[in-house]
Amino acid sequence: LDRSSIHATTPSGSPIPIKIIGNVPYVEATIEGEDGRAMTGLFLLDSGTADAKGAMILSKTFLDAHPGLIAEAHLVNAPAVTAVGGIIHFKLARVPHLILGPFHFSEVVAGVPDASSGVLANANIAGFIGAAILRRFTVTWDYTHSLMFLLPNRALQAPFETDASGIHLVSPGPKYQVVVIDSVLPNSPAALAGLEAGDEILSVDQASGAPLWKVSDALRKAGTTVVLEVQRKTTILKITLPLSSPFHQTN
Repeated sequence: LDRSSIHATTPSGSPIPIKIIGNVPYVEATIEGEDGRAMTGLFLLDSGTADAKGAMILSKTFLDAHPGLIAEAHLVNAPAVTAVGGIIHFKLARVPHLILGPFHFSEVVAGVPDASSGVLANANIAGFIGAAILRRFTVTWDYTHSLMFLLPNRALQAPFETDASGIHLVSPGPKYQVVVIDSVLPNSPAALAGLEAGDEILSVDQASGAPLWKVSDALRKAGTTVVLEVQRKTTILKITLPLSSPFHQTN
């Protein structure tokens, strides 16, 4: 190997300083709140944070420490999520502005768990930045120099959407070929349409066999209507489901 032929290359994109804590990357980001103030916090970078919980997660401890960033009255209920540690209850909020390095995002959907546990129990952690933000970039990690490089793609300024049905979906193993309703938010479009926890979704607008992520995407288009075919025990039901943004619903 001719070492003279090896040249260090700088990844494409904007370099953003990160902190590695316990082999996990964190980044400082700034929230501009409803009161016009800007608050900077430390956020765990987690591509595993699902869109159902928002593009980011905010610690209730962080919000309580900075009243006025998001008014309590503007938090809306979301369907419960079943996780390894049990059932997670949380609310959704719209963050007016999020600043990550040179990038500015508006009206970001954020999940706010009712209880702080795990990483969010640490008062120094403001929350998570999830996949719905990270997938707007090609991300290159440089742990050696504590940097990540963000190269924007065509999704950079796409609007932030969230579930407009009021249901949380799961796909049980081992083959993950079925999509089942895990929970239904009371008074949501799904509840009013008669959907129940345990219903298996067989088709969406006559398209059957769609994976969980495709079904989830179909339920994020507020202002439209979908027709679901579901199996409830031994009965097949066809249910018309008008979709509405949770920020426009009365919980």
